Amino acid sequence: MEIDPIPPSSHRELFVVQRCWHSGPHQYQPMDLMRLFVTQRDAEEAAYHSAHAWCRHHKPHEEPQVRTLLLPSYPAHNQSGSSYGFVAYGSLFWVRSLVATTSSPVDPALMDPRALTATEAYCVVTEGVIGGTGNRMSRRGTEVPHGRVFLAESDTKTMQGFPVNNYAAQEVMRRRALEVCHQVMAQLGASISNTVATIPVGRPDEYTSGNFLKDWPPQVLQPSLQDNIEFDNMMKR
Repeated sequence: MEIDPIPPSSHRELFVVQRCWHSGPHQYQPMDLMRLFVTQRDAEEAAYHSAHAWCRHHKPHEEPQVRTLLLPSYPAHNQSGSSYGFVAYGSLFWVRSLVATTSSPVDPALMDPRALTATEAYCVVTEGVIGGTGNRMSRRGTEVPHGRVFLAESDTKTMQGFPVNNYAAQEVMRRRALEVCHQVMAQLGASISNTVATIPVGRPDEYTSGNFLKDWPPQVLQPSLQDNIEFDNMMKR
């Protein structure tokens, strides 16, 4: 009897931060932070700090002026409800949920949202957006919320309580992401940028140094990393 190599799978909700245009003459292309979060609150925290860094990049010698907005759920079935977005210098940093496919057979209703053994996910990124439509100036909330994120979790733990690396499940999830990526490429055409990116899952270690900005695509906030660090050092003097 041949054994199916594909492990049982279920789904769990994760969150991502996006920077998009909000107001002003410069219409910025939507771009996602290349990091996923287990809770909406953690993602909102990253959005808040990103908005402050964006403001400091444009006005390095002034106190950041960031406006807070209460936004509806994105997508509508987001179980966490409405979220906070942050407006800074013509851009909006906001949070949306994604439905990730996981190798864990556990019922999502029984999952502890923070009990995630996976530290990275395989994501299909289209034009800088996880689940992007291919339209470089698409409207907020039009992203594909499911079938674009894959992660391998292990239910087996060592005696010390650490999860066991399940390389077989990781390879299966990676191949699933590649298959979806090829399907998206065939649908949208070769002129649209599509790739499978390995993205960290969970909060960054800290926000004070500005190192978390490295998770943004280079054209968003990475050029301002050194400016942000120098500004923080100046404020501490």
